[in-house]
Amino acid sequence: MWKLGKRGSALETDLASDHIQAATEKLQNLIATPPDIRRYDLIL
Repeated sequence: MWKLGKRGSALETDLASDHIQAATEKLQNLIATPPDIRRYDLIL
């Protein structure tokens, strides 16, 4: 998905992709939830 160039190893690229995917999913979940639940989730 994301390429870090010749300096980044395959493992680093995989970790970056996983991190970006997880962050994207969390962001989508926050957007999909009502504001009161969203505030509670951010506290956790």
